[in-house]
Amino acid sequence: MYRFGGAVESLPFVRGGKTVATVTGYSYPQRRVEENVARLLRPSGEGFQIALLHANVGHRREHGDYAPCALEDLVASGMDYWALGHIHAPGILREASPAVVYPGIPQGRRAHETGPRGCYVVTLGRGAPDLEFVETDLVRRERRGLDIASLGTEQELVRALEALRNDVRLDGGRGVLLRVELRGRGELHDTLIRPGIVTDLVLHLREGEELREDFVWTEALEDRTASWANREALSQEDHFVGDFLRSVEALEGAEDLVARVTALLDADPEGAGWNDRNVVPLVEELLRQEAEEIFDQVKTRGLDGLLRQEG
Repeated sequence: MYRFGGAVESLPFVRGGKTVATVTGYSYPQRRVEENVARLLRPSGEGFQIALLHANVGHRREHGDYAPCALEDLVASGMDYWALGHIHAPGILREASPAVVYPGIPQGRRAHETGPRGCYVVTLGRGAPDLEFVETDLVRRERRGLDIASLGTEQELVRALEALRNDVRLDGGRGVLLRVELRGRGELHDTLIRPGIVTDLVLHLREGEELREDFVWTEALEDRTASWANREALSQEDHFVGDFLRSVEALEGAEDLVARVTALLDADPEGAGWNDRNVVPLVEELLRQEAEEIFDQVKTRGLDGLLRQEG
């Protein structure tokens, strides 16, 4: 294994005494790199030209903007293949030569890293590269949704959850860690917010799963349901409930939340290491993905409590 340094380097890949490829790459010398590093990677040496870079191609807002560049920068580079890091989900940005590929990670680790994970086996030759995705995840993460609007009783909910779990089992072909988001408006919302109900449902769904090779382990049931109360109408009214909803809506905005939290991490007044280069990107990515959900839950739970008090 070779670890690239903080300047662009090129290494020959030799087989049978012949250089069949040259790998050109770069590692971050600091936590944030905001310049377009892709423009520095150019063909060097013999054989197929492979570029290895951790970068945000296309300035995707949901990911940290590290070494930002455009797809056109990579295409114009003269390289034969771009192997990219930073985005954990597999994806092909360009199939023709030069192919531009995010292989993702070999195993989903965090809850949002759902679906197949693996690597690409790439065959280079004349013309377009051959790209074959190979699944390597031993345990798959999945996330499904279930709308409660048509469910009237707790028993109907249990049956619907069991059916969903079995569908996931058939689709997975391996052990699955499952998260289910309960959503929608309906009578069951008042049941689900009672203490212990969601925990009991999770324990029921886990029964016997530890004995199966094709287990579907319910990691969590996330209650995102709401009452029949018209939140939009209430937010326009001149009372405490309306004031509450308007106040939360004024705070909404993922980028503002990310900026505020990142500033706190950078300051790291207690010297706890929160400003570490590996910590901050993870926090930023998580906040961008979860901000809308966080604000929605604040409104839902706050509204539940206020309406119960008024009732």
